[in-house]
Amino acid sequence: KRLKAFFQIDPLHSLNKRTDSSVSMIITALEHEVEVWVGSPNNLTLNDRIAFTSGEIVLNSNLELGKTKNFRIDEFDIYFIRQDPPFDMNYLTNCYLLELHQFYNKKPYFVNNPSGIRNFTEKIFPMYFSKFMPETIITSNIEEFRLMGKKYEDLVLKTLYLKGGEGVYKVSYN
Repeated sequence: KRLKAFFQIDPLHSLNKRTDSSVSMIITALEHEVEVWVGSPNNLTLNDRIAFTSGEIVLNSNLELGKTKNFRIDEFDIYFIRQDPPFDMNYLTNCYLLELHQFYNKKPYFVNNPSGIRNFTEKIFPMYFSKFMPETIITSNIEEFRLMGKKYEDLVLKTLYLKGGEGVYKVSYN
């Protein structure tokens, strides 16, 4: 039996085909003869403990798509949650619905566990390993920011819920 994978992603045509890791994963899956489908997080529905969505099959490594189809997500063996932030209430609600489906159903296997995504955002999670990092603070308190600036002069400021280098600034405080 051929493996069947679903990628919950931003519109495929909007992704950079040379640099986006989701595109690389899709092409690699196709090379390994995995049946790959893609769809938007906006199409997710939970009904009676089953999640439903819609998507298109990826026909080839040129990322040509077939017709849209509706289905239960437990028709898939593997499910990838790959859409970009913003990490807002829609994003969280999507994680809640997928987590409920996961609680009641054995399939699909979630590569990116919805509860893990919800509980451990990518900019805060590394704080569990802070002894391996430069001194880092997470704050919205301008006075704490000023104190770090006086201590180090040059700071890297990262906005928590953006992606791909958006909202990253080097700040010189002298």
